[in-house]
Amino acid sequence: MLRQAAEAEPPIPETALAALIVGGLMVSRLPTPSIKYMKLQRQHRILAGACFAGLTALLIAWPWATMTVGLLIYIGSIPFAIMTHHPRYATKPLP
Repeated sequence: MLRQAAEAEPPIPETALAALIVGGLMVSRLPTPSIKYMKLQRQHRILAGACFAGLTALLIAWPWATMTVGLLIYIGSIPFAIMTHHPRYATKPLP
Protein backbone atom coordinates (compact mmCIF):
# COMPACT_ATOMS: atom_id res chain seq x y z
CA MET A 1 0.00 0.00 0.00
CA LEU A 2 2.78 2.44 0.85
CA ARG A 3 4.55 1.54 -2.37
CA GLN A 4 1.48 2.44 -4.40
CA ALA A 5 1.14 5.78 -2.66
CA ALA A 6 4.81 6.57 -3.25
CA GLU A 7 4.54 5.70 -6.95
CA ALA A 8 1.41 7.76 -7.56
CA GLU A 9 2.03 11.09 -9.24
CA PRO A 10 0.65 14.20 -7.51
CA PRO A 11 -2.09 16.12 -9.34
CA ILE A 12 0.09 18.98 -10.62
CA PRO A 13 -2.54 21.20 -12.37
CA GLU A 14 -5.00 20.91 -9.48
CA THR A 15 -2.26 21.61 -6.96
CA ALA A 16 -1.11 24.68 -8.87
CA LEU A 17 -4.67 25.99 -9.17
CA ALA A 18 -5.36 25.51 -5.47
CA ALA A 19 -2.05 27.20 -4.57
CA LEU A 20 -2.88 30.18 -6.82
CA ILE A 21 -6.37 30.58 -5.35
CA VAL A 22 -5.19 30.31 -1.75
CA GLY A 23 -2.23 32.61 -2.39
CA GLY A 24 -4.46 35.18 -4.06
CA LEU A 25 -6.88 35.13 -1.15
CA MET A 26 -4.03 35.45 1.35
CA VAL A 27 -2.77 38.70 -0.19
CA SER A 28 -6.16 40.16 -1.11
CA ARG A 29 -7.96 42.80 0.89
CA LEU A 30 -11.27 40.94 0.78
CA PRO A 31 -12.91 40.65 4.17
CA THR A 32 -13.00 37.00 5.12
CA PRO A 33 -14.49 35.22 8.12
CA SER A 34 -12.14 34.83 11.04
CA ILE A 35 -12.38 32.57 14.05
CA LYS A 36 -10.38 35.10 16.03
CA TYR A 37 -13.50 36.93 17.17
CA MET A 38 -15.78 33.92 17.63
CA LYS A 39 -16.85 32.99 21.13
CA LEU A 40 -17.55 29.33 21.85
CA GLN A 41 -20.24 28.71 24.43
CA ARG A 42 -19.50 26.20 27.17
CA GLN A 43 -22.21 23.74 26.11
CA HIS A 44 -20.79 23.58 22.56
CA ARG A 45 -17.19 22.70 23.48
CA ILE A 46 -17.67 18.92 23.30
CA LEU A 47 -19.38 19.23 19.92
CA ALA A 48 -16.57 21.48 18.66
CA GLY A 49 -13.98 18.97 19.86
CA ALA A 50 -15.80 16.14 18.09
CA CYS A 51 -15.98 18.19 14.88
CA PHE A 52 -12.27 18.97 15.13
CA ALA A 53 -11.47 15.27 15.63
CA GLY A 54 -13.64 14.36 12.64
CA LEU A 55 -11.95 16.99 10.49
CA THR A 56 -8.55 15.69 11.54
CA ALA A 57 -9.57 12.13 10.61
CA LEU A 58 -10.82 13.32 7.21
CA LEU A 59 -7.56 15.21 6.60
CA ILE A 60 -5.59 12.05 7.35
CA ALA A 61 -7.80 9.75 5.25
CA TRP A 62 -8.53 12.05 2.27
CA PRO A 63 -6.29 15.13 2.42
CA TRP A 64 -6.91 16.57 -1.05
CA ALA A 65 -10.66 16.05 -1.01
CA THR A 66 -10.95 17.56 2.48
CA MET A 67 -8.83 20.58 1.61
CA THR A 68 -10.77 21.10 -1.64
CA VAL A 69 -14.12 21.07 0.17
CA GLY A 70 -12.71 23.42 2.82
CA LEU A 71 -11.48 25.81 0.13
CA LEU A 72 -14.87 25.79 -1.60
CA ILE A 73 -16.64 26.53 1.70
CA TYR A 74 -14.16 29.33 2.36
CA ILE A 75 -14.69 30.87 -1.08
CA GLY A 76 -18.46 30.53 -0.67
CA SER A 77 -18.35 32.42 2.64
CA ILE A 78 -16.64 35.48 1.14
CA PRO A 79 -19.86 37.11 -0.20
CA PHE A 80 -21.43 36.84 3.27
CA ALA A 81 -18.34 38.41 4.84
CA ILE A 82 -18.46 41.26 2.32
CA MET A 83 -22.14 41.88 3.09
CA THR A 84 -21.51 42.04 6.84
CA HIS A 85 -18.33 44.11 6.50
CA HIS A 86 -19.37 46.65 3.85
CA PRO A 87 -20.89 49.86 5.27
CA ARG A 88 -23.66 49.87 2.65
CA TYR A 89 -24.97 46.56 3.95
CA ALA A 90 -24.39 47.26 7.64
CA THR A 91 -27.43 47.79 9.80
CA LYS A 92 -28.07 51.35 10.83
CA PRO A 93 -28.03 52.05 14.57
CA LEU A 94 -31.26 53.12 16.17
CA PRO A 95 -31.43 56.82 17.17
